[in-house]
Amino acid sequence: MSDKAKYAEKAKSILEKYGSDQQKVAEAYAELEETLGKQGLELGDLRKKSEESTKTLNDYVNWQRQAKPVIDWYAHNEQTVKQLWDQHLKNPQRTQNGQMQQVNGWNQSLLTPEEQQALIQQATQQVSQSVLQPWTQSFAKQAQDYVNS
Repeated sequence: MSDKAKYAEKAKSILEKYGSDQQKVAEAYAELEETLGKQGLELGDLRKKSEESTKTLNDYVNWQRQAKPVIDWYAHNEQTVKQLWDQHLKNPQRTQNGQMQQVNGWNQSLLTPEEQQALIQQATQQVSQSVLQPWTQSFAKQAQDYVNS
């Protein structure tokens, strides 16, 4: 069926339904405009959510890029860190006294225990504030918005 034939068929069905009653045609047109308006709002909401989701995904990808050096360093030094931690747990007094300790040639005495603790706290705070908190807040908002819709 051609487009003209489809249009003629549609026009015929509208005339059969409403005839020449202008009140019925006006009501149908108002209903059509209302439905179109609702659909337009829904489409706008979906576009906004899509843009927000894309932004959140991009933020996550950027966070992964920022975290990659830390994750790579830890993956490379995991055994050493684990051995140092186990050693500290076995004899915490020895590590607190600042005595020289080596695990696989890694010298823990480069920093005093206070400096080590301060460095760890500072790094943790920096990563948390600059990367984890903003991303977590953004992701939580996106998830809540998605659930609420």
